[in-house]
Amino acid sequence: MRILVTAASIISLIFCLGAMAFLATGNNSVAFILLMIGLVMMIVNIFFSRSVNKPKR
Repeated sequence: MRILVTAASIISLIFCLGAMAFLATGNNSVAFILLMIGLVMMIVNIFFSRSVNKPKR
């Protein structure tokens, strides 16, 4: 499960970096779509990583 969390964080980082690249070239609509996808993946990843890293009692 931790591998999935790591892979999702890497993919969301790639989406956000791609959005920055599209912003630099002037494609604002593509950059906005990539940024929204990356941010949603980051938010979902936060909740998944919290459930994975819970200390077991």
